[in-house]
Amino acid sequence: MKKINLSFLRTFSDRFFRSDNIVRPERDWMILLTLFFTMIVSALAYDAFLYQNIASGEMYVSVTKDELQLQSINSNVLQKVVDDFESRKTEIGVLKMQKLIDPSI
Repeated sequence: MKKINLSFLRTFSDRFFRSDNIVRPERDWMILLTLFFTMIVSALAYDAFLYQNIASGEMYVSVTKDELQLQSINSNVLQKVVDDFESRKTEIGVLKMQKLIDPSI
């Protein structure tokens, strides 16, 4: 009796992912190329999305002059801070450094 060849009944996934052989270069290269092109298409889609947002102005929101509030500097408070630093400078200048002695001698 003749054996009937049923290879045409196998699906693509059965033929492509069968584990008869551990190393199958055709399968491995197909997986690598598919992943590569998927990543390229994903990157291009993200770049197009980002370009569209930047070009339309939705990405960066600018502030109008009416919304911008400037705070003026209080000269009295600034003078107190400067005086405090000057007093600290004079206090540090008054302090004398003691001569350090090397204990290993």
